[in-house]
Amino acid sequence: MLLYLLAACAPQPQIAVEPASVRAFGHAEVTLDLSETDIDPERVARVEIGGVDAIDLRPQGQTLTVYVVGSDQTGPVDVVVHADDTWTFEDALTYEPGFTLDGPLVAIGGSVTHGTQNAIIGREQTTNGTAAWIARALGVYFPSPLLVDDLFPDMLATDVAPPPDCTLPDSPSHAANAAIEALGAVFDEELGQANFALGRLNPDHVSYNLAVPGSAVGDTLRGPPTDEFAEQSLWHLVHDPHGDIYQPVPYSQIDLLEQIGPAVVVSADLVANDAIDGVLAQPGLDPEVMRTPEMVEPDLRELIDRVTGTGAMMFVGDIPDLTHLPLTTDSVAVMRDEGATEDEIDELLAELRAKTDALNAMLYDLADEYDGVHVVPFADEVELARIEGLAAGDAVLTTRRFDGLVSLDGLHFSHAGYAATANVFIRTMNDVLGLRAEEVDLAPIVEVDPFSPANLAAQGLTAEDCPSI
Repeated sequence: MLLYLLAACAPQPQIAVEPASVRAFGHAEVTLDLSETDIDPERVARVEIGGVDAIDLRPQGQTLTVYVVGSDQTGPVDVVVHADDTWTFEDALTYEPGFTLDGPLVAIGGSVTHGTQNAIIGREQTTNGTAAWIARALGVYFPSPLLVDDLFPDMLATDVAPPPDCTLPDSPSHAANAAIEALGAVFDEELGQANFALGRLNPDHVSYNLAVPGSAVGDTLRGPPTDEFAEQSLWHLVHDPHGDIYQPVPYSQIDLLEQIGPAVVVSADLVANDAIDGVLAQPGLDPEVMRTPEMVEPDLRELIDRVTGTGAMMFVGDIPDLTHLPLTTDSVAVMRDEGATEDEIDELLAELRAKTDALNAMLYDLADEYDGVHVVPFADEVELARIEGLAAGDAVLTTRRFDGLVSLDGLHFSHAGYAATANVFIRTMNDVLGLRAEEVDLAPIVEVDPFSPANLAAQGLTAEDCPSI
């Protein structure tokens, strides 16, 4: 009996957590020092922090490093370690609260919202996309669909043609080949087919980043076309990792949004993918394949009705001028090589701008009908970045090829480019919601951004040596 009492009164072993606190947004590594416990880090199967499973568990000696995705709990939270036994360490980590919203922050749309770079997505891309930078600035919980590292093969600087042409890699071909490799990587021998959960670090997490690359308004509203295998596969990976590859994804972004019940909804590119095909036509440019306001407006109205029907405030970016993208520069070069005159090229570029302007006008007019819908002037920021550049410490970044704001695919942004996009949203959200969120400081991002001018120059790619429109 005495031994039992002594054991019951013995102090609970403690763990040291480094860092001891992180923001509720999460998306950070923390290390658990288990040396004062009987826990073997190699035998840890699961770690819960603030009621949410950590991912990417990496034991080393008597420590265990994990990746936390944040929590809707703030303040001191418990760390629960599941090994041979279950150990609960009370108040072992502190989640610092961010700005108070009336509910979750949710993102919808396509690649610019999600965080595509080099025509692919992955953990680094998703956590440096527009939506993630907004959530990080607000300091709020924002779980996202995180892929296993290197699931999609990346573009390399060596894939770019040498100066002075500096022709970019063929993004559609790269994306298609990357998708084939990814499907091979998630093939499950026991199932005899793809198991998309194998491609996810967190297949069981509910995500608030609902944006899927390539989604136009109709896709966001209803889901991808059932006969588009590539789009269905990407949606499975992002939203239905336990689903059957031969069955369509059973819900849309808006279906999932309604289940979550957000307070604030953001989208940097809700309408952009209804315009983007005009510059993705191969070869050259084709304004005729852009959707018209008459085609988009009914779906956009229904989408807004459903989002605002949840009580959420909605912040939507307008469409920037697509004719100055590095990708467009390559298309123009192809057209010249094939004999197009400068007048013909100018006419196509003018038509692309006019159709983009028409879609933007439709977006602004429709938003004016709703008290809770706010258009964010994303296009103005992109134009400012093109003409004057954006300061990032000692660097000035522009949308020119290899000049700091655009990735190697010539279409999607760099880390700094997405952070700059988030800043436009933060300014608008501060005004509308009465927040005082600080804008993202671009200077430290440029230091680690793989697409910064300095990092690209080290690989032989410079804006000075390569043409842009």
